[in-house]
Amino acid sequence: MGSIDYASTAAPTPEGALERTHRRRVAAMAQALIAERVAAPLREVLIEAGQWRRVPAGQPLFEQGEHCETMWLLLEGSVCLGHHDSQGEWRQFRLAEAGEWMGCAACWLRESHNLRAVAAVDVLAVGMSRAQIDAWAAEDPAAWRAAMESVVDALAELQLQQTRQAVRRESLDALGRVSEWLLDMWRRQGSTVRFIQRKKYVASQLAITPETFSRCLRQLEEEQCISGAGYELQILAPDLLRQKARPRCEDKAVRATT
Repeated sequence: MGSIDYASTAAPTPEGALERTHRRRVAAMAQALIAERVAAPLREVLIEAGQWRRVPAGQPLFEQGEHCETMWLLLEGSVCLGHHDSQGEWRQFRLAEAGEWMGCAACWLRESHNLRAVAAVDVLAVGMSRAQIDAWAAEDPAAWRAAMESVVDALAELQLQQTRQAVRRESLDALGRVSEWLLDMWRRQGSTVRFIQRKKYVASQLAITPETFSRCLRQLEEEQCISGAGYELQILAPDLLRQKARPRCEDKAVRATT
């Protein structure tokens, strides 16, 4: 890696950072988690000099309006990204999963965070400060460029996915949005879907009210697409959910040809 003195360039260790005595153990565990996420040069830097954070469920990784000093790679767990509106209600933008970067744009532009990041479950993340990034760029431009390209690729893929989801969601009614969300959870978790966040936060992410979300779940249960109660559901009929998650324009096209 060269002779960069990361101890002198790194930002102060944030509150909640893992104790230094546990760093080697956590790095060994995290190495496998990030092996397929980033380019080798960046992987080495994160393991050697990354800012490791464990965040308990319900606690923030970073706050809205807080000046961003660090870009974070989520290794374990899920993080709710959103903000509180003028009425104090939580408005969720998205749920970040393991393998996703957060805070990159604000860190790169030296801006403040636009969203609050709250751990939905216990979270493990590793970060790299802007000071570290700048020092590495000066020390080894070629390795830095290759590593940053991998980050940009990941962010571009995420942006494209979010845009596609937003466009598709606009074509779905409330029942279709809930059905599509359940299908996404089914692909990730299997036939038993466990809520890792409050239902009203899911509703906010789907741009529907909590009451509408609950009503859609009841309807899907009555139609034997799902079963269960509380924060655990069984997916009984994925094919039926796919039909309900079909965009309205497709339904019209099907009816027109029958």
